Amino acid sequence: MPALPGFPVQCLFDRCRTNLSQSPDRQRQDQSAELRAWKPAASVQVQKSPVNTHMPASFEAIILNWGGHCEQPRETRPRGTPLALSSIDLTQGSVEYQLSSQVLLKHRTQSWQVAVCVFVLAYLALGVATNSLRAYHWFMLLTILGALMSGERGRRFFLDWAPLFAFWLVYDRLRLIQPLLYARVAVDGAFLIERAAFGWLAGGEVPAHQAHAWLGSNPGILASGIEWAAQVVYFSHLFVVPLAIAGIWMLGSTRQDCRASFLRHVRAFTVLNFSAIVIYLALPVAPPWWVTLNGMAKPTADLITNANMSAAMHGALIQGMIRNASQWFAAVPSLHGAYPVLLLLLFPRRKNRLLFSFAAVYCCAMWVSTVVLNQHYVIDLVAGAVLAIAAWWLEPLMTRLTNRESSSS
Repeated sequence: MPALPGFPVQCLFDRCRTNLSQSPDRQRQDQSAELRAWKPAASVQVQKSPVNTHMPASFEAIILNWGGHCEQPRETRPRGTPLALSSIDLTQGSVEYQLSSQVLLKHRTQSWQVAVCVFVLAYLALGVATNSLRAYHWFMLLTILGALMSGERGRRFFLDWAPLFAFWLVYDRLRLIQPLLYARVAVDGAFLIERAAFGWLAGGEVPAHQAHAWLGSNPGILASGIEWAAQVVYFSHLFVVPLAIAGIWMLGSTRQDCRASFLRHVRAFTVLNFSAIVIYLALPVAPPWWVTLNGMAKPTADLITNANMSAAMHGALIQGMIRNASQWFAAVPSLHGAYPVLLLLLFPRRKNRLLFSFAAVYCCAMWVSTVVLNQHYVIDLVAGAVLAIAAWWLEPLMTRLTNRESSSS
């Protein structure tokens, strides 16, 4: 091949012909020697297209100095015919254009990122306008940062977890609807059913009230330890169940069975959560701590404002949590009773006995903690378990029905 007037093009093609037969050390030595000896010819000019005139100089350096790492050029010429530098036109379809397009596409803001930002800002604006914003709501701004910095895996995360995020946001906004439900709250009905069905567990009394009375009359170390242990278990539903599902989601990137299990549980949780919200709005029920504090009186704005949480329940953590809760009269069904049941279904006994045993123990601990802390009747927990099993059973039927409708359309 005849010598070329400019080193970059000679590096681009001549070296490609020999790089497969040379060792990496020999290639680096040759490149260093040629760089020291090369002087560009005054007549050499690389024609640029309108595309690469806006390209940074670093991209030109990548293209012009990639000879030691490229494959054989696809263009063929008759032997002995010199290659004119003017024929190297970096137009659409060239390597430089492809590289620049990939970089621009990687950093382009996607529509899902815009949707996340708009939704979070609108949610915070609604909280400010209704004076219902709490300090922890401002952490939602981190979601915007995470969405803007996320790539394909981040997009998949937001889309996969969107139903669970949507439930939390909708449930949190129930605080705006609670004043409209005061007149319809059922107070005595749940109390009477609980005493008739499970009074035998507490000498004819409501188990939650008896547990509350026992903690109040025994200020020793044992009662204090039970109180704190029950609070830790009660709060753990905010972390244990999401972490278990997150673990399945991460395994789903490499294992198809875990991916299918994750999708089924997200759909089951979605059915469970939004069914519970419908029940809360249609039939609000007072928890046992409300009866402890106010008897059979229906809630009013004054009773809500002057509620003495320390007299209604034991434990500083649980008192602060209920004081800031978005809905006080969402006792039936109990999601604290439903979530551990779905966790049991996530780890079938035949596949992993250890995880199934842990989920069973956790379910029992959660049920006992909610009763001891005077948060739920036993019938609330049973209703939550029934709804969880129903959601798990209905999910495949709903999925097949949805797939059938989409395929027919």
